[in-house]
Amino acid sequence: MAGKIGEDHLKSVCKLGEGEACCSFLMMGGGGFECAKGTPFEKPIRDRLAEGTMNAKGDNCTGFDSLN
Repeated sequence: MAGKIGEDHLKSVCKLGEGEACCSFLMMGGGGFECAKGTPFEKPIRDRLAEGTMNAKGDNCTGFDSLN
């Protein structure tokens, strides 16, 4: 899992606090917010998105690790 996501990234890319625009792959981990893309959590999140059972619907980037 990616390390802690910085506050600027959370607001500008992940859209934290912006309802449906918020990235679906944003998760809270022991070190703060983390990106679930490229982890075992990605498939269940995509499944829930397809079912329409998630409030956050964003798919805002290619994954936090790819941006670092």
